[in-house]
Amino acid sequence: MASTPPPPPSPPPPPSSAPAATSPVARWRVETPRCCRPRGSLRRILPFSDGFFLLLLLLLLLAAEATPRCHAAPEAPPRLPPGEALDLREALGALGRALRFFEANYRDINLDGLLGTVVVQAQLELLLELIEEKGTALTSNGVGRDLKEVTPLLKSLQQHAQYLNHRARPVVQYNFPMYNEKIGGLLSTRIWAVPLESRSLANASWLLQESPLPHDFALDDEERTAALFTHKEQLRESRSDECIAAILGALRRDSHQEGRRRRRWRGRSDHCAITRQCWRDLTAPGYSGYSLTHQVFFLIIAEQEGCGNMLEGLARDDGYVSVDRLLLSLCSNILKEARILADSEGPPVDRRDLFMEQGSFCGLLGFRDFFNRDWMRRVLAWQRPVGCYGDFHQWLASLRREEEVRDKNKALEFHHPPPRQEAPLDGSFYRREYLLQESQEKGVGQAPVQPTSLGDDDDDKRQVGSSPEGGEVLAPLGSPRAKREEKGMPGSCLAHQTTLGATFLVNHVKFILLDILL
Repeated sequence: MASTPPPPPSPPPPPSSAPAATSPVARWRVETPRCCRPRGSLRRILPFSDGFFLLLLLLLLLAAEATPRCHAAPEAPPRLPPGEALDLREALGALGRALRFFEANYRDINLDGLLGTVVVQAQLELLLELIEEKGTALTSNGVGRDLKEVTPLLKSLQQHAQYLNHRARPVVQYNFPMYNEKIGGLLSTRIWAVPLESRSLANASWLLQESPLPHDFALDDEERTAALFTHKEQLRESRSDECIAAILGALRRDSHQEGRRRRRWRGRSDHCAITRQCWRDLTAPGYSGYSLTHQVFFLIIAEQEGCGNMLEGLARDDGYVSVDRLLLSLCSNILKEARILADSEGPPVDRRDLFMEQGSFCGLLGFRDFFNRDWMRRVLAWQRPVGCYGDFHQWLASLRREEEVRDKNKALEFHHPPPRQEAPLDGSFYRREYLLQESQEKGVGQAPVQPTSLGDDDDDKRQVGSSPEGGEVLAPLGSPRAKREEKGMPGSCLAHQTTLGATFLVNHVKFILLDILL
């Protein structure tokens, strides 16, 4: 029986005439290969509407964009600029060398030399308190590493200064009993814990123009230059000491001994006993040089001793608006003189201490204009390898030159005396009336010469002006007056210049760190 042939294959179905898929799900079915589709239909897996499906995809995409990529490295936190970091390290290193020099020679230090280490201790304590207060919050800003590195060094320097002050204070009290009784209260860290701030005189120029004080135009640039380089001073040290002692509360008692009138400073009185004459002497316009810087010195002490209300009343009575406005004018004039000294290819050797004093006092008040990198480099270059500043023999040579200049000026004034009311007080160095004699090569290192009594505090003169080799260097009548706080130390160093260098350095450190902390 013949087999039935298989039926012919059915023809392929004609192409569908259905409309093209337009929904997202249908389009996904058409465009996605079968091998890549999940088992079962999307409707069975996600039995939701097309709108819900699109919303879910959108949320997944947004979550993917928000997730950080595993291979992306975190950005390095910003730190101090390389230049400021280098300046900070060098300033801290130089400050440490100065403190080590004083510690090695603490038996030769005088009161004014020790004053600088007290300022260093007080300012470093304030910086450490500010770092402790704001350091944790600043860690997230990327500067925490810099603070973490510098904080142990700051603590070490602060403890070093504190130990030095504790060790040298009895030496100063023994060697300078009268002077210590009069203004030894300045060796309190409370006075030099001036609140930390950072401001610029350039930003206050509009105030100087809108409400000028007599101090702003008392001297023009030519007169200031002439006063700086001819060593004209307007203030005597004995007067300044009396006014500072009145602030601190020291009483002056006069006694007669061996037919001479001597001043004794014993006991204590109410502090802030500022007379109107003291106020006028220490705030008068037209001062320059050391006289100008010590006007700021006087006002800082008075403010820190709690005499602010009395000062404000005196300032208003004299039309100075406020004490801060007066300090603004004084430091503005000091900045002018500092620029004159810096522009004279120097400052000259015999004006380096004045230059550092200008920055130190106004820097304590927060004026950062004295602490540019160029000026800081000069101060660092003046430091000697042992950590001190100054040269005793150069200092004596400068006194000799000033004496010659003053003799010529006196000869001219004898023939052409100036008007009485305009005659400035004589004195190349405005400090104490201690007189020094030029050291002779064969005399240096020999037994001390007994001092000639020419001033008030005779008991203190046995140390002031001593040579670094141990011999006293005293002067006959007519020689130049030395600054009260200058004293020769081992290595032909100078106590006052070294303490000013340390104060300048701690101010520079302060302003670098305040850029981070404030």
